[in-house]
Amino acid sequence: MRGGGGMHDPFDIFSSYFGGNPFGGGGGSTRGRRQRRGEDIIHPLKVSLEDLYSGTTKKLSLSRNVICSKCNGDI
Repeated sequence: MRGGGGMHDPFDIFSSYFGGNPFGGGGGSTRGRRQRRGEDIIHPLKVSLEDLYSGTTKKLSLSRNVICSKCNGDI
């Protein structure tokens, strides 16, 4: 018989996927923190009512500026 298995946080599953519990309150796991996300990108996309109803796949191409890893943006 095993004793004193310790308490487990029921929100650990949320921490492993989303970085915190579903009700706020926690900063997430200290193991393997994910890289911080940038701001959301909002881009208009025209779709027909039929596409909304039946589903479709659209390709979207976006450009973004990144800092050079060799010079770290210093020219």
